[in-house]
Amino acid sequence: MLANCATSGIDGFEDIVKSTLGVVFLGTPHRGSSVAKLGEVARKVVKLLGADTNPLVLESLSLQNSDLERNHEAFMALWHKYNFKIKTFQEGGPLQLPMKFGASKYKKVSC
Repeated sequence: MLANCATSGIDGFEDIVKSTLGVVFLGTPHRGSSVAKLGEVARKVVKLLGADTNPLVLESLSLQNSDLERNHEAFMALWHKYNFKIKTFQEGGPLQLPMKFGASKYKKVSC
């Protein structure tokens, strides 16, 4: 979005980039994800069951995707030019399977 604003040529759009103080990424796979392969397997199974599927989203998240690389390079150029802050938050450990969903049980503590 910032790269589009910077290069759009539309009055006021570049002001969005100039006014950006920081960007926060929450679990963003900047370079793609190996999990996209697992998603592709699941997509094919769902398609065999008769659901309409679109592989484009998973393709855009695959490792070594040229679109991701171009987006990364454009973002880095804007970061160096406008010097905004960047904070990235992601999981610190490997995915533990099986995953547990639902409410957690807390131990009651009396004070």
